[in-house]
Amino acid sequence: SDFDTNARIQAAVLRPLSDGIVVLDAPYEEMGLLGPGDSIRLTFNVKVAEEAAEETHNLELAIEGNSFDYNSRKNIPLKVDSSNIRVIPSKELQIVNGESTLEFDVANTHPNEFNSVSIKPEAEGVRFYPAEYFVGPMNPDELFTIEFDAVADNSSDARKDTSEPVNLTLSASYSNGINKHENIVSNLYIQSIEETNGGSSSLVIQGLLLAVIAVAGMLIYRKRKQGKK
Repeated sequence: SDFDTNARIQAAVLRPLSDGIVVLDAPYEEMGLLGPGDSIRLTFNVKVAEEAAEETHNLELAIEGNSFDYNSRKNIPLKVDSSNIRVIPSKELQIVNGESTLEFDVANTHPNEFNSVSIKPEAEGVRFYPAEYFVGPMNPDELFTIEFDAVADNSSDARKDTSEPVNLTLSASYSNGINKHENIVSNLYIQSIEETNGGSSSLVIQGLLLAVIAVAGMLIYRKRKQGKK
């Protein structure tokens, strides 16, 4: 006797088995026949709540066929990991005489690749060039070093007391699959420093005078010594 080796897939649904996990897509319906060696790709978008625990959550994929023999249920693990892009100052955050170059290390601490990574600095009374640094894709544990030229905005009245440090905010935006994320670093401060050349030049002049006096003293001592002879 002949046997039908085709399987008709009538429906496929993904169900979360724990709180904080939401499946955004509707179930698949009437997906047609699958013959021997055939395959079909099912894609579901899942949303994870902010308060969801960082652990492996389970979902159930239920497949409904044209008979009980073709029905199946599969456990689908979903790991929740909140590690993201870290931005770390690699040099002292200072603006000397109204301008400086600020350097940062950008690291991907997530186990997956991130795309479209960009870093944008903001500080009151300070202009940055470039205004935003586009890094691009970053593999897990990959690190980039980036630089911004920081210039004090003299036309701005935002900072009247330049001796006080100014708060620096860094926005790291990136994509993880179809999801877009933003990580804000706001506990950084830039210190303004004013250096004058007058103090250093006066020290040089004083040093030269001391050297001249020392040489003159040696000459006088030698003449006296020769006079005694």
